[in-house]
Amino acid sequence: MDIAHRSACQVRLSDGLKTEWQVDARPMETKETTMFTSGYYITAELRLKDAAKIGQAKQALSVLAEKTLTETGCSIFTVHHDTNEPTRFLLWERFDDEQAFKRHFDEPHTRDYMALDLTEVVQYFVSNVLD
Repeated sequence: MDIAHRSACQVRLSDGLKTEWQVDARPMETKETTMFTSGYYITAELRLKDAAKIGQAKQALSVLAEKTLTETGCSIFTVHHDTNEPTRFLLWERFDDEQAFKRHFDEPHTRDYMALDLTEVVQYFVSNVLD
């Protein structure tokens, strides 16, 4: 099956926790086909504030990823869990542009995640693919 015709994808955390979401099934316009095109890419390192809340953080990040992928202008939002440092998570994100990234922080699901105060941003990088 051509990837442009798939209707479901999954986000998998490195420990096996996964979330499914629906994608736009129009040919050549799905989130999968825009994955590595030019855009506003973010790589963010998060640190868990309380190691005892790791399960809650994994679940909350999974929900955040699922809902963020429904936002207009977002085509990648994956959560990675550092296998050597359990309090470290990495987010890999792609937005169409900086404005879409900024709008992400106004979304109710993003505000809900931030209100949980489970993680802090250690560092982040903005990048783009090579032309």
